[in-house]
Amino acid sequence: MQAVPGGRAERGAHLSRDHQTTLLAEEQGGIAGSVRGVPPTPLTTAAEVLVATGHDPFARLSLRRPVLRGWAGGGATVWVGTDAQAHLPYLSGLGVPAAVGGLLGEVVAELPHGHRVTLPRGTRAHLPAWVSLDGTDWDLRWLPSPPARQPGEDRVVQVDDPEQVRELLARASPTASAQPGDPQARRWAGISSPAGELLACAADTSATPGVGHLSSIAVDPSARGHGLGRAVTAALARRLFDEGADLVTLGMYAGNAAGRAVYDALGFRDEHRFTSGQLSAGSTSTPASLRCAAVITVGAPVSGSPPPPVLGKAMTSRIESAPVTIAAMRSIPKAMPPCGGGP
Repeated sequence: MQAVPGGRAERGAHLSRDHQTTLLAEEQGGIAGSVRGVPPTPLTTAAEVLVATGHDPFARLSLRRPVLRGWAGGGATVWVGTDAQAHLPYLSGLGVPAAVGGLLGEVVAELPHGHRVTLPRGTRAHLPAWVSLDGTDWDLRWLPSPPARQPGEDRVVQVDDPEQVRELLARASPTASAQPGDPQARRWAGISSPAGELLACAADTSATPGVGHLSSIAVDPSARGHGLGRAVTAALARRLFDEGADLVTLGMYAGNAAGRAVYDALGFRDEHRFTSGQLSAGSTSTPASLRCAAVITVGAPVSGSPPPPVLGKAMTSRIESAPVTIAAMRSIPKAMPPCGGGP
């Protein structure tokens, strides 16, 4: 299992025709965003987003959130859904970074405030000068079929003691996204020692029909190196496939080398790299030294094992009300001072 995205032919198998066209263009010199002179195509339903993304695994997973609106163009797709728990809008995007950055430049003025954002890693380098993205890097991994059976799977059982899970996560994975009692955690699986101490766990946080999702995969530090992580992950994934899922996903920090080795060994695909963070758009009607960044809230991406932490609640945004053109916005210098900053 390779740890980096494959070549154009391999990646293209999971992308729509527009995405494949953009991959080719990028390798031949790159393009930035939607096709010049052609306005983005509006999307209004989950079905339209799925078609635009070629039924991409990330799109399928993210569409547990009702779609409010979206846009497609130049090989990129971005869409806004509503988080069922926080009741806040959430912006997601797919496509090569250059295309996503260009598309966002065309539509960001139409986005309401208060967004959390998940975009392909590298998008920030292709955003218009007046937009910036800061956040946490993470990877989406997925299995298209049940994994090979692992040693120790026979020890995996359902865990009904929330305090045991809570104590294990405190020792092994303090930033785990799912916790006992969370409504998104449908069940917990784990492996215990002969004395009854919980040594490994994983949560089933599936919320989209046909897509299983694993979260909070953790192994006690004293029990690592014995295949318990592989066993609990494989067993719970197999259970989800047996129950009708055709895809099982999880998210992981980009720098989680130990987790990456486990998921590689189980056959999880590794072709989606994301950043979830703050997307900020600057005003163009005030002097550069007085411009404020309008913060569009950002939080954690789809949960994983462990996923990036929630980066914060909604922050008040402020943008001057005077209308401006896209051309004028793109002319703003890249470096914008914070509110009240500058010389």
